[in-house]
Amino acid sequence: MRLPVTLRDLRSVLSNKQEMAVHLQSAVNLSLLLLLLGVGRGFGQTTIPDTPAGRTLQAWLDAFNSGDRAKIESYVQTYDPKDSVERMMVFRNQTGGFDLTAIESSEPLEITFRVKEKKHPGAGKGGMQVTNAEPHTVESFGVRALSPGCGP
Repeated sequence: MRLPVTLRDLRSVLSNKQEMAVHLQSAVNLSLLLLLLGVGRGFGQTTIPDTPAGRTLQAWLDAFNSGDRAKIESYVQTYDPKDSVERMMVFRNQTGGFDLTAIESSEPLEITFRVKEKKHPGAGKGGMQVTNAEPHTVESFGVRALSPGCGP
């Protein structure tokens, strides 16, 4: 191996080492970014609790997000006979459905949650309370829009 003997050779070696250090730092930064994005995606996936309220919320989300009149009718007949299929269809067409972003609180018969509209950048906060008796029908339910900046 030849040792650098001139100042120019020495500068060239240092320059190559600095360039390698910059590339290494860039690779580390990219790896950290990809890791954080992957972890963040995992946080975005919200698991609905296996409770009467949670199962009813899941049934509502499935029917509502489908946009299918027959599925919405089935949900209304089974879980929320006080609701209107037509009202749900209009609401579904306005929002495009919802992505569940968070479960804020959960009790066996009551659940509060956050959603993000699929059709627009809007977000909402919802709550559902179900009866104690089987089938656990809806006692109260609502989703209200959140002000911009309140997040999903």
